[in-house]
Amino acid sequence: MRSETAQNELIRNQKRAKRIAYWKQYWVMYAMLALPVAYYIIFRYIPMAGNILAFRRYVPGKGMFGVQWTTRYVERFLKDPVFWKAFKNTLVLSLTNLAINFPIPIIFAIALNELRWEPFKKFAQTASFEWVSQNAHKFGFILRFPDGKEDITGVIYEPWHYRYVGTEAAKYIMENDLCLEEYLELMKK
Repeated sequence: MRSETAQNELIRNQKRAKRIAYWKQYWVMYAMLALPVAYYIIFRYIPMAGNILAFRRYVPGKGMFGVQWTTRYVERFLKDPVFWKAFKNTLVLSLTNLAINFPIPIIFAIALNELRWEPFKKFAQTASFEWVSQNAHKFGFILRFPDGKEDITGVIYEPWHYRYVGTEAAKYIMENDLCLEEYLELMKK
């Protein structure tokens, strides 16, 4: 019995030593993880408690949690025709994004990757990149962080980063060699 107890104690000590060695090795990683976790808890999860207002009758002075449960506000919201229009638009845009915008770049990348002749593969990549850079504005897209605008955007040149702004805005931005920040500043005036 003593040898079994001693053996169990030895196993526990070995496990404890492994845990201590693990924490000594990786404590910096956990320390770096603490800030993003705190951010999400403070700014993403705690504010969700405010959603309870949709189900409580608010009475000033009684706090944000009100005095009684009610579905009055939710019913009013669901009966509003504007809600259903916004809901439909959101659903259509989300499903369209999933159906078109998500798989097409992946399919294109796989197709380019499957090209066996290396010179043609490089040519196809270059040609497709050139086509996008020359024609993106016609479809409402702009290069989000253009070369030479780092001091305005605060981000280095990213030749792959395109953003949809609408065809009129994209055309104006392209014709006047602006970045999005400059365009938005002009629109404020």
